Amino acid sequence: TAQIGLTAFMGLLSAKTSFGVFQMNHPGLLWFFAALAFITMFAVSCYSSLARKVPTNYILLGIFTFSEAYSVSFTVGAYTLSGYGNLVLWAAFLTVCMTLTITYYAFTTKTDFTIMGGLMFCLAAGLIFLAILTIFTDNPFINCLVTVCGIVVYGVYLIYDTQLIAGGKKHEFTVDDYIVAAMQIYVDIIVLFLEILKLLKQLTDKND
Repeated sequence: TAQIGLTAFMGLLSAKTSFGVFQMNHPGLLWFFAALAFITMFAVSCYSSLARKVPTNYILLGIFTFSEAYSVSFTVGAYTLSGYGNLVLWAAFLTVCMTLTITYYAFTTKTDFTIMGGLMFCLAAGLIFLAILTIFTDNPFINCLVTVCGIVVYGVYLIYDTQLIAGGKKHEFTVDDYIVAAMQIYVDIIVLFLEILKLLKQLTDKND
């Protein structure tokens, strides 16, 4: 909740203040914070000693969250300055609805998604290759299809990670994995928001 709150606050700053203009005028900061987010996520995910050592784990999570929040707010600012500010609100609303629905399903379904780690990896790999495909084509249908696939895949990832946190399935996070768990849930929700926002823009541009 704190991570999402910080991200929403920075997105609001970009949309409603000159902070968004500052971000557009300094694109190098986006790449800096994107790299910082990747480095901290890699450190926490691959080195359990860092993920479980207080306060190092909280510091790394804070750096990661701020870096991701900056990247998301950059996107929000870019959409707002381009005249798509209303789409940001719709994407946020749809993300909240989808997250609540998926979370409820993850807690109530009898299906164990935690045993599908291999399938989840294959889906993620396939999505990456589809995303690479969109670089070489301007076909609106293919772009929309890849975006929809991204929403579906990360929706399933949200179920997978939620069940790992909730426990009671074949695989689950331990009590000491709270930093990794928080990071994964946060990433799932953020990617859902970005993919929904992208889809809304694609549909809007198509109608225009």
